Amino acid sequence: MDVSFAIWSDDSRRLLIVGHLDFSADRDCWIVPVDGGAAVDTGVLRQARQRDLVIVSMAIAWTGDSIFFTAAGRQGIHVWRQRISPTTYAAIGSPELMTPGGESEYFPTVSRHRLGFVGVHTDTNMWCVGIDSRTGKADGAPRRLTRGAGLVSNFSVSRDGNGLAYFAAGPGGVELRVRDMQRGTDAILDGEAGISRGFPVISLDGKRIAFSMLVPGPPVRRPVYVANLANGAARLIFEDCGGRARLWLDDDRLLAETFGSGLNSFVVLDTRTATQRPLLSSRDRRLSNPRLSPDAQWLAFDATLPGGSPSVFVARLDGSEAADETAWLRVATAASHPFWSRDGRLLYYLPTTPTVDIRNKVAAQAFDSRDGHVNQDPIDVLTLSETIVPAMITSAAPIVAGDQIVFLLGNYRGDIWMMSLEESE
Repeated sequence: MDVSFAIWSDDSRRLLIVGHLDFSADRDCWIVPVDGGAAVDTGVLRQARQRDLVIVSMAIAWTGDSIFFTAAGRQGIHVWRQRISPTTYAAIGSPELMTPGGESEYFPTVSRHRLGFVGVHTDTNMWCVGIDSRTGKADGAPRRLTRGAGLVSNFSVSRDGNGLAYFAAGPGGVELRVRDMQRGTDAILDGEAGISRGFPVISLDGKRIAFSMLVPGPPVRRPVYVANLANGAARLIFEDCGGRARLWLDDDRLLAETFGSGLNSFVVLDTRTATQRPLLSSRDRRLSNPRLSPDAQWLAFDATLPGGSPSVFVARLDGSEAADETAWLRVATAASHPFWSRDGRLLYYLPTTPTVDIRNKVAAQAFDSRDGHVNQDPIDVLTLSETIVPAMITSAAPIVAGDQIVFLLGNYRGDIWMMSLEESE
């Protein structure tokens, strides 16, 4: 089983594990007896996804017949409770909102019929900061691009840096948006009512967008659609590609991050022929956060050993082929979420500072596209003092759009709160 979180039961005879047993499925909560016996799929997170909730963190709390988790929905980012059967451990009924109000709540913990959590003012939005063209460092202070409750993520940008696609979950529901970076205006990609869509990737020419439906299952499917931004017309390319599209390699081919092996790998999706082929995989590392260099000759990504800290690597691309794992070049250790400067001379990334889950620094290294050589003296690009990058949120990788870096940033300063569960019964 691929495990991302574990917590004891009240009597210490069982573990609640967040992870995969069947790698074709999304992560969910499993209960495992410590003295042997089969793991039981509770379906708790599946229930949440079926109600258009976006799981924000895999940190879960459990007591008795209640499992608590953090998710984003129309109300914002809050702690929810899912009841489970005391005998079968299957989810019963719908998730229950535990922390209504104007703040966001994270990191639930529970003990002695009390629920604790961190409450902060709702402020997780898209920001940007200018880049000095000579040094590659941040020029000025970050400025806000979006406002409001909810969550934005999955930033992708067109070749000219003017069109930026992103995912938004907030009071208005789940939306795919495309921002005109010159005008500072957003357009919403319309779709069928009641269908939740996510994981947008804008094409290099800025005229199309690839996206996926949010299909929680069972059975879990990961379809890919391509929509024309001029008229909104969408067509289904893959009913199930085994992953999520992350970027366009050219006008016809997408790179997708798949989950079928337990260790994420990258595949190429051909939108003309509706076929896919392997591109990049690892024998023992989890791969994520791919970014294509401006000249399309290099792919930067994270690679993480089980239980270890991520490192940033680059691999040379040759048409539809990628360098073998033995030929990957390590750019930085204790770092992840790489992204390229507009001219490809710098490779930016986020050091794991102060923690893997939250980051407050951006660094870069000079990159020679001829041989992949990097200058081992990192450039300190930006240190954030008031906000952080919430790396625990999936697809929180920054990106360069024109002469600025676009981030998902949040102010997570808040208070620790406690509530009685007996009063909420």
